[in-house]
Amino acid sequence: MPARAYIKGRRDVEIDLRFSRIEPYIVPKRSLTGESGERVDTRVLQVIYQFDRPKGAEVFVGQQMDVFLDAR
Repeated sequence: MPARAYIKGRRDVEIDLRFSRIEPYIVPKRSLTGESGERVDTRVLQVIYQFDRPKGAEVFVGQQMDVFLDAR
């Protein structure tokens, strides 16, 4: 499904994403917040998207982004 991303804190740079693949294994969630209502047995299916370098912004490995999937 089509998707777009924004670098956290930079809503002025919209990045179009292209679907690449789905990792075939469901893995445990690694980043836990420590909140009392958080479930430790959470599993994550990784969906991989790719993109071209955006003009006017640097993107680094591990950088957080806000991603929106078009489910229409």
